[in-house]
This record gives sequence, structure tokens and C-alpha cells, in this order.
Amino acid sequence: MTAPTRTATTATRWRSALAAAGRGVDAHTEALLAAAAAGDPAVLVAAAAAGDPAVLLAAVRRCGPHPDLDRLNAACREVRRDRVAERLADLSGPQLRWLRVRALLGPGVPERLAGRLTHGLPGCPGLDPADPLVAEVVLTAMDSTERAALRRHTAEAAHDKGLPPVLVGRLLSATGPGWPGWALDALLVAAASARAERRWEAAAALYSRALSEPIGDEARLATLLALGDVQLSCAPEAADRTFRTVLRTAADSAVAARIAAADRLLVRGDDEAARRELAAAYHHAPATQPSWTGTAIDPTAAPPPSGTGTAAGPATAPPSRTGSATGPAAAPPSRAGTATALTAERAALAALYWLAADRAGTPPELTCDRVPAPGGATVDSADPVGRGVMAWREAVAGEDLDRARRHALAALDPEAGVVVPAAVQVAAARTLTLTEDFATAEHRLNGLVEATRGAGSAAWPLAARAELWLRTGRLDDAERDLHDLRQCLPEQSWHAGTLPRLRALQLMQLLATGRRRKLRAVLDAPLPPGCERGIAWAQLLYARALAEAADGQVDAAVGMLHECGRRCLAAGYRNPALLPWRSQAAMLEHGRGRDAEAAALVRAERLAAERWGAAGAVALTELRASLLHADATTRADRAVVALWAAMRGSWSAETLLTLERAAARRRSSPAAGAALRAAGRIGPGNGWSVRAGGKGPAPARKSAAAHRDAGPPPAETGGGPGTLSAAQLRVAELAANGLPNAAIAEILDITKRTVELHLSNTYRRLGITSRAQLSDVLGGAAGEHSPVC
Repeated sequence: MTAPTRTATTATRWRSALAAAGRGVDAHTEALLAAAAAGDPAVLVAAAAAGDPAVLLAAVRRCGPHPDLDRLNAACREVRRDRVAERLADLSGPQLRWLRVRALLGPGVPERLAGRLTHGLPGCPGLDPADPLVAEVVLTAMDSTERAALRRHTAEAAHDKGLPPVLVGRLLSATGPGWPGWALDALLVAAASARAERRWEAAAALYSRALSEPIGDEARLATLLALGDVQLSCAPEAADRTFRTVLRTAADSAVAARIAAADRLLVRGDDEAARRELAAAYHHAPATQPSWTGTAIDPTAAPPPSGTGTAAGPATAPPSRTGSATGPAAAPPSRAGTATALTAERAALAALYWLAADRAGTPPELTCDRVPAPGGATVDSADPVGRGVMAWREAVAGEDLDRARRHALAALDPEAGVVVPAAVQVAAARTLTLTEDFATAEHRLNGLVEATRGAGSAAWPLAARAELWLRTGRLDDAERDLHDLRQCLPEQSWHAGTLPRLRALQLMQLLATGRRRKLRAVLDAPLPPGCERGIAWAQLLYARALAEAADGQVDAAVGMLHECGRRCLAAGYRNPALLPWRSQAAMLEHGRGRDAEAAALVRAERLAAERWGAAGAVALTELRASLLHADATTRADRAVVALWAAMRGSWSAETLLTLERAAARRRSSPAAGAALRAAGRIGPGNGWSVRAGGKGPAPARKSAAAHRDAGPPPAETGGGPGTLSAAQLRVAELAANGLPNAAIAEILDITKRTVELHLSNTYRRLGITSRAQLSDVLGGAAGEHSPVC
């Protein structure tokens, strides 16, 4: 039955009940009936009455002369409760037993399993124990002692009859402690099942119940970490308390568990509180540690069952050179003879401390916790954790791209057995995104997402991967990851200081896909107090500025961009690859006629981009700079080609928005027109305005068709760029920008041999003999020899 049919039936029953009760349908009641017929979701009468007109009639008689929906629904429930209670008084002992066991099992249990617990007992026709109201009445009619005895007997029977551990664990959830070892196994299995189904509250209750049973030390720590993971999604403050408990109470030998707990403290983004807790843990940790011992722990997965319930050990995972296969909690194997001023644990705690401090926007000189900052003598090849933090610091400062890349790769590929916390790995992967090592960053982030899937701790890898998709033009993938992120860590679980980053990613994705209506909804969504603290607010200011500029609010956008820049510079975030606020502000200032301010802004950003050296960042700044000069057609053309090459054959979200702004000025600015023509020329089938997916052009077939496209060498020579085919022109553009044949083949998804054929034919058509001459020939005609986008 469809929703309109159900609501119409509800209205009909209501009218019939009122007529049977001897009451007319007044104007007030008629309005309620009209709402029911129109499908108002507030009309729940039919559900409350369980489709029984007699129940509805009795409820109407209990109400006053002008019943409203709330009173009528409440009266329906009261009538049904009374009727179920009357039926219970007439049941035999075996029937009551059947009903109680079925009510305890709850809905969703297959009949073949439920029947094994109630075999031989007569049923109760007319009473459905799967109905929540019936189950509530049946169970509340028993006193607490009877309910406890029923739960214990049913759980024991379920175990003895070999029912699935998931069901046994659910039955055990409301019982007291003191069970045999199989009970702990069943509780943990049921908790893992609830976690996989994202029933966070149920999973947290089951893990908490498991902790009340006799349990070994290592299994207790693994269970606490699993409990904290699910609490991140349903009770974030409780999750922080759980992780602090592990960090403060774990034995000195439980290094892996303490590092995992410290790592999880950064997930929600309460960076100031995490920083203080990490500083205390750092000073409490031993200054030297002669050896590593213990069993590896993987708290990203559910704690495994234990046969005894007292010696339960967490899962053992093999060492991984990537540091991500088992998640951040994997403990290193025995490493005798290690006695350094900073143990691996202290190094991890110090690294996490400084990540929290950087994210909170706390300048190093204002910290007074006496935790040494990574760098100098504390960072070397033997300290991949510290190098991960250094990688991110180098990246945000925009000082040394090659050194940042080396640090990041060292953090992501440590020696066997060395543990790098997930937060440090995410920072290293984000560094590779800024160095434009996109394939490596994607590979590492994919591993981190898989290692933490189904837990709140997946939030940061998902956010970092969504950011990567925005930079590489995979807009649909970015939307998917942002959706998954909100599922594993809802907005209410994020700390106020970090929530702006999530909003900023949402806004950038919506801007790049042109979804203005949803964009406005995100802009208008309220933010909690305290969200203005931290560097995440600068990210949100940047995204908001772009949204306001798209809406024509230029003055507001310029103010937001300058405030974004002030905050970035105060926190040491000087890399334009991270937030190119200067060039955005320059374009807006230019539109307001303030050319001197625009020139100064773009000049400063160009210097910073060139100092960092990432090709995409330099090309984006150059494109925006060219749009400030109406006659800079060649610069605009070359900048677009360079961007396409740097982004490996796709348009980033930033590029899409810049080209959109160019489209608005194409009639008055030849440079804007040249940029758009270049975008259409090198991205056929995926013009800059095509937003769906944003994954670049359809891949060319690596077959004879590609070689036919290259064509035989023409007889004539000495022609201009207009004599080249579209395929030849795309290859020539990339070659003129200095890309080797292998890179061109990868970008255009063709074979290296096809690239060589295209270049050979191009040289003949243009009457030249080398790549060096390509730049001169194509530069003079850029933007004049191809169709408009």
C-alpha cells in the first residue's frame, strides 16, 4: 500500500470511528483529516491503532470533543496496551513462556532460529511478539528478577542449541557479569556485527558489557579501543574519556595500545585538549626503552573471540613496510638493543602533540609543555614518525618540495615493525598531495581508509582523500567520500574547531559541481560556538569567499580572503598550493578596479608558488595572473596547458572555478577567451563546464585506431598549427611545455609509440626538427587555431 493510500485509509477510519462514537466532524477535525489525506507525516494514527478500527474507536471515545493528533495517538497506544494486558491474563503458562522468549529475541530473528528456542511451546494467535508495543507490555509485566532469570535461561539455551554467537551476544547484553568464557566471545562477535552495521549505540553497549566479564589485559585494551572507536560516532565525549583511560592506565609494556589511544585522541579534532593529554603522556613515558616486546594489536578491527575469556589476546598482524596494513596500533616486534634518548613511543607522542598544536594554530613559541619539536637532531632516517610531521610542516610552509617529499615517503614506508600513527600517515599523504605525487598519495590513503573502515577513526583518511579528489578533478569520488565521512563520524561528533574543515570540503565540491541550491543550504547551516579557532576556520573562510564571489558579493568575499590570509600567515601556512587565497583575492580586486593591489597579491603568490615548485600551483597562479591582463592570451593558453599536464589530464576544482570566472569575462577579455579555447582544445569531451565526474576525457583506445589517428606522414611541410589534427595538437602542446613522451602518454592514455608518431608527423607538418622549436611555433598562435570551447 502506497503512502497516499495509507493516509487516505487513516482518514476514512478516523471518520468512521468518530461517526460510531456519535460525534460529528467539526472544522478542526476536518483539517486534521485533510492533513492525513494529503500525506502529512505527522499522522500516525493508523500505526498507533495497528490498523484496528475498534482500537481507534475506543481511543476516540477516550479523547475530548476536539481530539488532536498527539492526544489521539497516545490514546490509541493506551488502548492497545490495555488490550494486550487483558490477553496476557488469559494465556496458559506455556503460551506465556513462548511469548516472553519471542519478545526477548526481538524482531528480525529468523523463524528457524527462534523456533529452536521455543520448540514444543504453543503460540499465541493474535499477539505478535515482533510488535514493539506487544514486546514492551510482555516484558514490563514481569518483575526484574523474572526478567533476569528469563534472559539468563534464554542466553544459555541459545548457546547450548548452537545458535549464532551474534544472537547469543544480543541476549547477553542485558544480563549481569559472571558468565563462562563463551559469553565474552559472543559479546565481542555481537559488538563487531553491530559495528559493521553502523549501529553505534548497540555496539558501544555490547563492548561495555564485554568489559564487565573476566578479560585479559591485552584483550581489555583492544576492547577499550574498539569501544572508543564506536563511541566516536555516537558519544564523542565518552570516546575521548575512553582513549584517555587507555593512555593513562595501560601498562608500560602496552606501547601499541597507548600509541593507538593517543592517535585516536586527534580524530574528533579537539586539538587543544589532545595536546595537553599528549604532553602529559610524553613526560610519563620512559625516557629510554631497551627493547620492544608484546603482541601486535589491531584496534581498527573488533577484538577477536577468546576461548577462555581471561587470556584473550588481540589479533596479531604481520609487520608492514607501509605502516598502514594493520593501522596505527600495530605493535612492533622485539627490537633488542634500542636505547635512545627518545623511545619510539615518545617519538610518536611528540609527533602527535605537534600535529595537534599545528592544527590548533598554536605557534611553537607559545607552547610551554616542554615537548621537543621534530626537526634537527630528532629527525633522521631512524625516526619515520618525526619525519611525517616534518613533511607536513615543510609542505604548509612551502619551503622545500623535495625535502618534504622525502620526509613523507619515509613516514609512509618505514622499516619493518616500526609503527607510524594513522594521523601522521594522513599528514604525510596530504604532503604528497601538495607535492603533486597524486598516485602515491591515493595509494596510501586507500590503504588507510580500508584499515579504518567501519570506525570513526576513518574520518581523517576520508577527508584527506576527498581533498585529493578535489585537487585531481574526481568530483563524484569526493562527494562519495564526504558522504561516508559523515556516516562514520557525524557532524555532531566533530569538535567545533575542526568542523569548519568538513564544511569547507563540502562547499568546494558543491561549487565545482555547480549545485547552487545545496551550496546555500551548507552556507546557512549553523556552526557551534568556538569554531573560529584553529586553522580549519581559514579553510572555511576561503571556501565561503568563493561562494560569496559566485553570488556576486565581491566585497564580502575579499574581506573573507584577507582574513583567511591573515590566519594562514599567523599559523605559518604560507604555501599557495594549500590555499591560493592571494590570487583569488587578486582577481576580485581587479574586478573592483584596484589593479595595484591585485598586482601585489599575485606577485607575492607567484613567488611563493615558484619557491614551492609544484607545477600545478605555479600554473594555477600563472593562469589567474594572466586573467588580470586582457591581452595576455599566450600566457593564459600556456597556463591552461600546463595545468592540464600537472593535474595528469583533469581539471581540479580550483581550475574549474577559475575557468568559470574566465567565462564570465570572455567577451571583454581576450585572455579569458584564450584560456577557454585552450581548455576546450586539450580536453575534448570534457570541456571545462562539464561537471559530472570531472575525471577528464574519455580514455583513448590503445589500439590500431590510435595509430590510424596519427595518420601517414603528409607530403606538405611548413604549415602552421592549424594544419595539425586535434590529437597531434594535444601532444604538441604538452611536448612544448617540456613533458617527456612517457608523461604525455600517461596523461592522454595512449601508447608511447603513438606519441612518437604524433610528434614525428607534427614536425613534418610544421617544418621543424626539434621540441625546442615547438614552443616558438605554438606560442605565437596559441588560442587562434582551435574551436571555441
